[in-house]
Amino acid sequence: MWINTAVPVTDPAAADWAAERFHGSTGHMSGQVPVGFDAYCRILHRPDSYNDVAAPRWADIAAETGAIMHPAVQWHRLLGGKDTDPDLYLPWRGFHPRHGQLDPGSFAALLPHLVDATKETDGCVFGFWVGHHDVQPGERSGFTRSEFDSPHFRLAGREMILLQGDLSALANQVTEHPKSVAPPPMVMWPRDRSWYSLSEIDFDSTIVGGASDLIAALVDDPVLESFQVPPSLDLSIWGDTVNE
Repeated sequence: MWINTAVPVTDPAAADWAAERFHGSTGHMSGQVPVGFDAYCRILHRPDSYNDVAAPRWADIAAETGAIMHPAVQWHRLLGGKDTDPDLYLPWRGFHPRHGQLDPGSFAALLPHLVDATKETDGCVFGFWVGHHDVQPGERSGFTRSEFDSPHFRLAGREMILLQGDLSALANQVTEHPKSVAPPPMVMWPRDRSWYSLSEIDFDSTIVGGASDLIAALVDDPVLESFQVPPSLDLSIWGDTVNE
């Protein structure tokens, strides 16, 4: 089991509410995260640390490259690259951001905020893209064959399996046994659909939509490197029009 309390979602309409609220292309935030929430934020994925060297924040890199930090900043622009560069995630001193997943430190910081914003934590839905190598059944992923073979759902062009479980249990598991949770969910939402979190596999950031106080708390968290953003934000490689 991915987490002890999680079970496959079998209701074929479980994700319809979100899919009905996507608008525009999948390169824009509104094509990936349901519109209609009070506010949204974008959390940048920090690189993994290695050899006991702390991973840099995007702002640290910008301070050296002269780039400007802003809500639509893109990694390749941060390093002075162009949209036509073959490697949009060229390493900076050996570091590059996680693709499609929050780094462990940021994920651990995000979860308590989501727990605080959730009335019933036992009804949370966790979604995983079936094409990710970490979701294939086996000991490494923690997914069983029955979980992987459960009904699949389609969200923003991705075929996914959905599990339902306790968000508090996940937060505790990440705190107590951080290496046991792999991979983090691609999407999450609670029973009352009061927020929605997405880590799209092709993005270098996680998007959260929800109540204004939740988003303000995420933006103010010193562990997270995040911005409040509009739902119309362009997350494609052309989205950073400031660092050109």
